[in-house]
Amino acid sequence: MMRRISHLALGAAGLAAATSMIAGGMLARPAVAESAPPVVAAPAPAPAARIVAMRRLTETQYRNAIADIFGPDITVAGRFEPIVRPAHELVAHGAKDASLSPSGFEQFDAMARIIAAQVFDEAHRRQFVPCAPADAAKADAACARRVLAPLGRYLFRRPLTAMEEALYVRMASEAAAPTGSFHKGLELALSAMLVSPSFLYVIETAEPDPANPAAALRLDSHSRAARLSFMLWNTTPNAALLDAADKGRLTDQKALDQVARAMVASPRFEQGVRAFFADMLLFEKFDEIAKDPLIYPYFNQPVALAMPEQMLRTIVDHLVTREGDYRELFSTRRTFMNRPLAALYQVPVRQSGGWEPFEFAPGDDRAGLLGQAGFLALY
Repeated sequence: MMRRISHLALGAAGLAAATSMIAGGMLARPAVAESAPPVVAAPAPAPAARIVAMRRLTETQYRNAIADIFGPDITVAGRFEPIVRPAHELVAHGAKDASLSPSGFEQFDAMARIIAAQVFDEAHRRQFVPCAPADAAKADAACARRVLAPLGRYLFRRPLTAMEEALYVRMASEAAAPTGSFHKGLELALSAMLVSPSFLYVIETAEPDPANPAAALRLDSHSRAARLSFMLWNTTPNAALLDAADKGRLTDQKALDQVARAMVASPRFEQGVRAFFADMLLFEKFDEIAKDPLIYPYFNQPVALAMPEQMLRTIVDHLVTREGDYRELFSTRRTFMNRPLAALYQVPVRQSGGWEPFEFAPGDDRAGLLGQAGFLALY
């Protein structure tokens, strides 16, 4: 584990610098995408660009993207086909080999229809429809374009091509007639966007490197924006990041450094740190933990829920809040406790019921990440 993350983990400033290097890295030669969803084909890239990588969104990234684009009150309901973790690797690495089965695609299609219906229902449509159709019972291509082009930019993490824009506007127009509703037409077009490979997969494209156009490629600005956002925030790029990509700022190393440092300084950085460590430490194993109550009388459901949260709070406090050295995670006496964990550790806490800072006594072998109950329970 130390080997995986040591190049990132000497505090937030070091992570920002490392991330900007990763996002701005050059590609010596074009690579071939390792997998693609078997049900639908990815759209052809622009002539000057080449697809060099693609990876499926994780369930958390999907949920975060929907919440960020449409609002936290939009319900995502359905089953996600799991991404298989490669041996000794991150789930994020496994995502590059994750295809979709027919049943998995059907699940995404069902979720897409539920999401689109909520986005354009009477309670939400005013947020996303800046125009009024000439007749709400008929198609209105001009208004549909004003709705779908901005949404497509957020969903695909880049501006729609002219062909894509025409396709989705036509879908909306053709669906409005049989349904007798302009907004139902928008629903169909949006649900189609939500099952596009351009949304379900992070598709990275590269362009010729101006310094050596014949032999080298570099990630284009929008691919850099997506890589930055999913690594640091575990979600889709926001408006500011897309604007920077639109202007080509992210291909300039100095500007890229500034953007990465600003993202690390954002409160959203904690979300990315939590996602990275939950992935690295295999937190999905907590769902499978069971203990014999005769041997472990203090183990119960509240304790099981509190153990991963204690680990993440310790990590975030040390690396993000205090900008500490990653190596000191293995010796720090600082952590957090709530009442269920206090009973397990047999230490006193206030009776508020919430989380509070706690510091082990010098020499206590429970100090450090490896001495925490969650780590011991997992390993």
